[in-house]
Amino acid sequence: MGFLSLNYGTARHRFSRQEEFSFIAAIGKLASLMVERERLIDQHAEAQAAELASEQARQQMDAFLGMTNHELRNPLATMKASLQLIRRQLKRLEGDMTVVADVAARIQNLVERAERQVSVETRLVNDLLDVSRILEHKLELKIQFCNLIDLVQRVVADQLSLAHTRTIDILLPQDDMVPVVVDIDRVGQVLTNYLTNAIKYSSADAPIQVTLEVQEQQAYIAVRDQGPGLTKEEQRRIWERFYQTPGRHVHSGAGGLGLGLYICQNIIQQHAGQVGIESEPGQGSTFWFTLPLARD
Repeated sequence: MGFLSLNYGTARHRFSRQEEFSFIAAIGKLASLMVERERLIDQHAEAQAAELASEQARQQMDAFLGMTNHELRNPLATMKASLQLIRRQLKRLEGDMTVVADVAARIQNLVERAERQVSVETRLVNDLLDVSRILEHKLELKIQFCNLIDLVQRVVADQLSLAHTRTIDILLPQDDMVPVVVDIDRVGQVLTNYLTNAIKYSSADAPIQVTLEVQEQQAYIAVRDQGPGLTKEEQRRIWERFYQTPGRHVHSGAGGLGLGLYICQNIIQQHAGQVGIESEPGQGSTFWFTLPLARD
C-alpha cells in the first residue's frame, strides 16, 4: 500500500490527456514491480540463510555423532580386550597352580584398567545427560552451605589419587573459612573438569596450580597449567557445545566430546557466578570461576 505523487510545478495543471494517465499508471506498475522484486530478494536471502544454518547444523550433528561413536567405542573396546585377557589368564590357573601369584597380579592390573575405562564411559554418558538437562532447563541444583576450602582440598586429593605422579600446588587464603551456598557436587564437578583438562593437556613433569582467593564478595577459584595455551579465537569458542581445540595433544587420560566446559559454564552461571580464561599460546592457561560468598 502506498501512493504516487507527481509535481508539475503549478496547481493549475489538469490531467486531461490519456498519455499522462498511461504514463502515471506505468510508473505505478514499475514502482510496484520494484517493491515486489526487493521483497523476493529478501525472501530469497532469508531462505538461503536458513538453508545454510540447516546445513551447518546437519554437519555439526554428523561430526558430533561421529565423535560420539569414536569416544564411546574406544573404552568399550579396551574393556572387552581386558576381559578377554582375564579369561585367558584364568584358564592358565586351571592347568598350573604354580603361576597363581603372577596371574593374580596380571588380573589385578587388567581389572584396574577396565575400571578406568568404565569411569571414562560413565563420564561421557553423564556429560550427554547434563547437556540434555541444560537444554531442557532441567539441571537442578541441591544447594547447601559449604566451606569452599574443604571442597577444593577434597577435589585436589581425588585427582592426585588418580594421577599420583603429578604435582598440584594449592594456594589458599589465610582464613580457614570461605563460606558459600552451592551444590557441592556440581561445583566439585567444575573444578574436577578444570583439573582433568590441565592434567590432560600438560606434560607429566609440569606442575599445576590451584588458587582460591576471596575478592570482595566473591570467591575466586583458578587452575593454572603449563600446557600449549590458547589463541584468542580458541578462548572465545572454548565454551561452545561440542567445540574441541584442533591439533591439541593429549598427554594423559582420554579425549572427550567437547561438552565439559559448556557444562561448567552453565553450572557456574546457575550459581550466579562467572567463568573465564587467561591464556597465551605457548604460555599455558588459567581457567577460573567465581561464586558469591554466603551472606551472614
